[in-house]
Amino acid sequence: MRSIAFLDFDQPLGAKAKTFVDKETADALVHEMFAERISSKLIRAFPPDSPFRNLRPIPARLSSKLPPREVPNCKFVPPATDTRPRMAEIRAGWDWPHEPGYLPQEISA
Repeated sequence: MRSIAFLDFDQPLGAKAKTFVDKETADALVHEMFAERISSKLIRAFPPDSPFRNLRPIPARLSSKLPPREVPNCKFVPPATDTRPRMAEIRAGWDWPHEPGYLPQEISA
């Protein structure tokens, strides 16, 4: 079991820690905003008047079923003011013989 050094809020960073807690307790203290992680082996408590002590972590919740990625019967139509070239124009102007795996139409048919 790995132990993490724990500094009190009034101890400077260079001070030698006299208190050690297990990794799970250190992770819980950091998660609950009672301490800050200085390094992977050192945490320091927030002062009692710290605004971080009033914060609570928001639990991450994902709904069990996400909505579909695409909306059925819906197609994106770019605005008329869009100056970017259309994909059909890009495909028509592309130099296909230089693409790997390209076979001319008469050979592949």
